[in-house]
Amino acid sequence: KFDHPGLGTTATQADNRIVIQNDIGETDAHVIVITVEDLTSNITYTDVHFNRVQFFQSILDRYSINWSTTATKEDVKFESSVYYMITGRYVAKDKDDLEDFLEYLGSRIVFMIDWNRARKKLQIFVPKKMAVELLKWAADNEIGHMAFLILGGEKILYEAISTLSTNTSLVSGKFNDILGDEKTFDAFKTVLAISCESLLKNKPRSIVYDEIKAELSKFLKSTEEIFMDYISDIAYYILDIASMLRDSLLRINSPDFIDLINKNAEIAKTLERDADNVVIKIRTLAEKDQRYIFFKELATMIDDVIDYLEEAAFYLSLLQDRFVVEEISVYLQDLSEKIVFASMEMIKIIEITMDIKQKNLREDISEFLNSIHYIRTIEQTTDKIDRIIKKLLIEKCNSFKEHYTFCEVSEKFEKSGDAFMYVAEMLYSHVMNKFTI
Repeated sequence: KFDHPGLGTTATQADNRIVIQNDIGETDAHVIVITVEDLTSNITYTDVHFNRVQFFQSILDRYSINWSTTATKEDVKFESSVYYMITGRYVAKDKDDLEDFLEYLGSRIVFMIDWNRARKKLQIFVPKKMAVELLKWAADNEIGHMAFLILGGEKILYEAISTLSTNTSLVSGKFNDILGDEKTFDAFKTVLAISCESLLKNKPRSIVYDEIKAELSKFLKSTEEIFMDYISDIAYYILDIASMLRDSLLRINSPDFIDLINKNAEIAKTLERDADNVVIKIRTLAEKDQRYIFFKELATMIDDVIDYLEEAAFYLSLLQDRFVVEEISVYLQDLSEKIVFASMEMIKIIEITMDIKQKNLREDISEFLNSIHYIRTIEQTTDKIDRIIKKLLIEKCNSFKEHYTFCEVSEKFEKSGDAFMYVAEMLYSHVMNKFTI
């Protein structure tokens, strides 16, 4: 509560009946009345905010209270003229249980003060549902939201963002769109906890701000880190599909080959769809600021890799005969193996790009350049193998279906090798430009 007005309480007793009234806020409509008789407590709660009525019920959910439905009332004396009322009844097991319940109920009322204002402040940065869940967590953990409001609410968050992160999307959008729900929830739990603890200890506000910034630095990332995290996700989808294709081709002429290629084609389709969703996120973020158009172009190019590999999985699933000319199958297996290697090198390039350190600059750049060179070599190799396969198909394959299918599979592998190289060249230019004098 700190120095916030409210919580004026009156209690009267008549025979075995006690009536307790608490004026929670400064408005006449925000009142709780508790009538206690024997082991039964009857609660009447009124509020102008329907969402806060629901919240009030939720913070008492550890007790089995029999609640009525929420009723809508009208009274011209109140500013909004409309308010909500709910009643509840709790029957205690014994006197100790009754006292525990009343003590707990009394301790919850403080978390209703300025609840709606706190929710709106949090909602600037997180979805409405998460804002309510954060306030529930704060109440359950005896933290509350008043300290957060006293310190300035959204202002302390804006200040932390501007000093910790170059990510403008955190200012204009929702944190969970960037950090994900779990990290966002943890970050805001930290803000609420530090705010309360620091004010209770009468720490200077400048120290409180610095502590919040220090804790938030564990969660906030630069814009480039966020984009590269998304690019990394796509790279791992690519590795999954490439590995499945290689494993399928290594099973050529085995009894389960046809079942395996059909199953893997469906999995590849799902992974490609998941990757598309990540690409959409990247494009949406990049379009908010033209400085990050590079990442939109990078996402488009790496998306080509996964598109080609998904198509290769589809064409491979068209086969209905598990018997393949051995000489052709050997080259197809070699081609798929090269694509797996390229996928692994691409992940290494992305991780180095994300984590390049000045103190390890020489080692990082050496690893980075080696991987770039390897992908360039793989692109040349896949082109040669693709031509060998097509030549062999003309010379040795009498089946049109097999000829067409393997020609398409080989070509998709070759095109994915090209796309890998384009992605590598984009990242090469991006990283090396950082060291341009």
